[in-house]
Amino acid sequence: MDMLRFEITDDDVGVMEVRHPGSGVVLKDAAGNPVTVSMVSLDSPRYKAAQRMTIDKRLKDQGRSVAVSAESMEADNIETVALAVTGWSGIGIDSDETPCSFNSVCDAFRRLPWLFEQCSRYLGNRANFLPASAKD
Repeated sequence: MDMLRFEITDDDVGVMEVRHPGSGVVLKDAAGNPVTVSMVSLDSPRYKAAQRMTIDKRLKDQGRSVAVSAESMEADNIETVALAVTGWSGIGIDSDETPCSFNSVCDAFRRLPWLFEQCSRYLGNRANFLPASAKD
């Protein structure tokens, strides 16, 4: 069996339907379409590069005796997950629809921890990024 058929690339984008943080019901936009966040996998080169940047920053700070705080670690986690986001639909921050950018994703994750948590959980499941196959 060619195991490379399970290789995950930056082209393997998963689309997560955003759920209400209390009821778990899929959120819908004004047109009735699911609110979604598109992401690359934890195994993708894009995410791995983001993860390495965060680790390199921490190692550099360690060499300068910069104190690491829970707040800075949380910010690093938010930024790393935000770098996996390739797009979204139906998400508005102080508006009906906010363009998806690194800064807007970080802002959304900071202000809506439940959204950050949903995206983090989705990223943690490789099945969301691998092609479905009846014959494995």
